Amino acid sequence: MELSTGQKRGLFVVVVVLLAGLGIYLVGPGRDHDGSSPASASGSNSPSAATTTPANLAGVPSYQVQPSTPPVPTTFKNANIYDWLPFKQSDLDAAANVTLAFAKADETFSYTDTTAGYGKRLSSYATPTLVTSLEETFQTGLPQWQQQQFTSQGAGTINSITSFGGSPQTSITFAVSITEQTTANGTTTTKTNTYDVTAVSVGGGWQVNDIEQAGQGNQ
Repeated sequence: MELSTGQKRGLFVVVVVLLAGLGIYLVGPGRDHDGSSPASASGSNSPSAATTTPANLAGVPSYQVQPSTPPVPTTFKNANIYDWLPFKQSDLDAAANVTLAFAKADETFSYTDTTAGYGKRLSSYATPTLVTSLEETFQTGLPQWQQQQFTSQGAGTINSITSFGGSPQTSITFAVSITEQTTANGTTTTKTNTYDVTAVSVGGGWQVNDIEQAGQGNQ
């Protein structure tokens, strides 16, 4: 049946409207190019939205860049031993000097000396406690020394360091050979004995606080 002119125009309008609606449906905001639904494109709680939202990646471990640590040295060159000791080289020098001065003062005396005079000489190099102890020893031997007209000249030599400590007080114990030249009843004798002599830091300086026979350390 042949359509009239009016019918053809009406049919054309219907086709145009249908085509326009189809185009809006295909390319409009309600569709994604990957064919996902409007709900998934808007970021709903659907499974597909959860897999693309960083906030929901709770199960994925988080990695952070840690600051680098300096390498631990495995070799040393020009190592300084005083970096590992509780005293400096100047302390060692001072302790050694006071030890030698003490050794000389302790073993240099005469039967004409008084206990107080002997103790006064030692007080520059020894602690008050040690001076008191040595004065008692001197006082005990003085009567016999007076009878013998006893005199002694002493000097010391440091052989080695036997021990040291840094707490509660810095100390260094030396092995010291002390040579004594003594005269008694007109006879002169020379002998050498080895002692452990300990010097401690006191008031910014050093003093001897103990002397023992070798091997007995600081008593």
